[in-house]
Amino acid sequence: MPSGDVLVLIDDSGRVVEWGRPAEELFGWSADEAVGRSVAALMHAVAADSESRRERFSDAAAVLVKPVLRGTSVVWQVLAAGDTMSRQDVAILKAMFTHSPVGLHVLDNQLRVVRMSTATGTLHDAPVGHLLGKHFTEAWELEDPEEESAVAQRVLESGEPVVNRLVRRVKAPGRPTRRIQSFSYFRLEDSHGDVVGLVASAVDVTERENAQNRLALLDTVRTQVGHRLNVGTVCQELVEAVVPAFAGIADVEVIEDVIRGDEPPPVPVHQDVPLRRTAFQGRIAGQPVGVVRPLPTGTPFSHVLSDLRPRLVSIEEDSSWLAADPARAEVIRRSGSHSLIVAPLALRGHALGVVSFYRHQQEDPFEEEDVAVASAVCAHTALCIDNARQFMREWIIARTVQRRLLPQQPAAHATVDISQLHFSAPESGGAWFDAIALPGARTALVVGDVAGQGIAAAITMGLLRTAIRTLAALDLQPDELLARLSDTAASLAAAYAELP
Repeated sequence: MPSGDVLVLIDDSGRVVEWGRPAEELFGWSADEAVGRSVAALMHAVAADSESRRERFSDAAAVLVKPVLRGTSVVWQVLAAGDTMSRQDVAILKAMFTHSPVGLHVLDNQLRVVRMSTATGTLHDAPVGHLLGKHFTEAWELEDPEEESAVAQRVLESGEPVVNRLVRRVKAPGRPTRRIQSFSYFRLEDSHGDVVGLVASAVDVTERENAQNRLALLDTVRTQVGHRLNVGTVCQELVEAVVPAFAGIADVEVIEDVIRGDEPPPVPVHQDVPLRRTAFQGRIAGQPVGVVRPLPTGTPFSHVLSDLRPRLVSIEEDSSWLAADPARAEVIRRSGSHSLIVAPLALRGHALGVVSFYRHQQEDPFEEEDVAVASAVCAHTALCIDNARQFMREWIIARTVQRRLLPQQPAAHATVDISQLHFSAPESGGAWFDAIALPGARTALVVGDVAGQGIAAAITMGLLRTAIRTLAALDLQPDELLARLSDTAASLAAAYAELP
C-alpha cells in the first residue's frame, strides 16, 4: 500500500466519515458498510472476525494519524505511513512538542492552526484548545497581521523558509508591554511532495531586543551629543538622539546661571532658582524653548534637583503633583503620556538641570532598566554641558577683556575723522584696531589679530596694542616699527612656551 494514501477520516465523536479504497482492501468492508460506524465497533469486529481478516490486518503497513481541519471542526485522518517511524523519531517529536522552550505551531494550507506545542502557552492568554482552527494571525494577536499573513503565504507558495523574523504583538489589556517574537516559517510536504501546510516556530526575544536597543541608544548619544561647545546645541542634540528611539517626548531644562557660564549650584537647589527650557522634542507642541521659570515645589522635577536621584513616575489622572504644575499637566494631557522618567543633569554633586522623558499613547511604559539608561544618557550630556559652560564663561571673559582694551570712543585727530565699527567673530578674542596720533599731524591706523581664541588671545592682544602704542611714540618708520613689534611678539611667544 503506497505511503500517504488516505485510509479513513474520523470525526471528533469517533465515527467514520470517509472510508477510502485502501481501507476497503485492508479491512474488507465497503464504504457503505463502514461510514457512520464508530471506530471502536469496527476494531471490535476485526478482533471477532475470521482468522484471514485478522492476518490481513496484522500484516498491513503502519498508519499515520493526524488532525485535519474540515470547516470549523477537526477530524482525524488515517494515512498509510510506509516505513514505521523509529522510537527515536517519535521521542524527538514528543520532546519538541512538550518540552522545547520554542513555541511550535502546525498550520494547514489555509494557515489555520491545527496543532500547538506546550511552550506555545506562554505566547497566548487563551487556552490552547480555543486557538485550534483559527487563522494564525488571529491566534497570535499580531501588530501587523496582514504583512505577516503575506510572509507566511509566500513561504507556503515558494517553499523558501523565513528564519528569525522579528514581529511585535499587540498590547492587550493586562499585558503591560508589547512582546517581541522571533518567528521562523518552514513548509510541510507529504511523501508525494504535496504541500500540506507550515510549521511556524516562535521565541520570545523581548528582553534581548530591549537590551540591544538600550545599548544602541547609549552608543548614539555618545557619538552624536556634545560635538559643539554650546549649551543649547548640546541639549538639542540630546532630544534628537532619544526621540523616538527611547521616548516619545523629551524636555530639557537647564539652570539659567549655568547657561551664562556660572558655576552650577550644589544640591539641594533652592526652589527659586530659575531654569531655562533649552530643548523640546515630540510629536506635539510643548512649552516653547527659551521659557525661564523656577520649578514648582512638590513635583518629581523639583525632587530630582533636591537629591539628584532619577525617578520612574507612573502618570495617573489623579496624580497630586500635576496640580502643582498646570502648564506641564496640560502637555501631558494633550499627548496622552502615561509613563515618565525624570533624571538630573549633574556633575560632581552639583546640579546643571533636569531632563524629562515621556512615553505616550501606544508606547510601552518605562521599566526599571530604562532608568539606568536615562541616567547614563544624562551623565554624558551633563559633562558636555559643563564643557560648553566653561567655554561660554571663558568666551564671556575674553569678550569683556577685548571690549575693555579696545578704544571706547573715537579719538579726535586734527587731520582725519574717525568712525569706528568692530564686529568680532564668536570664536575670536584677539582682534583689535586703533588710531594713534603721530607728530607732524600724522595718524597711524592699526588693525591686528592674534591667532587663537579665548582669554589668552585677548590678553596677548592687549599686550601687543600697548607695545605698538609705545613704539609709535618713538616716531619710528613703519618698517622699523613692525620689525620691533615682531621681536616683541616673538618674546611673548617664548614666554608663553615656558609656562607649565
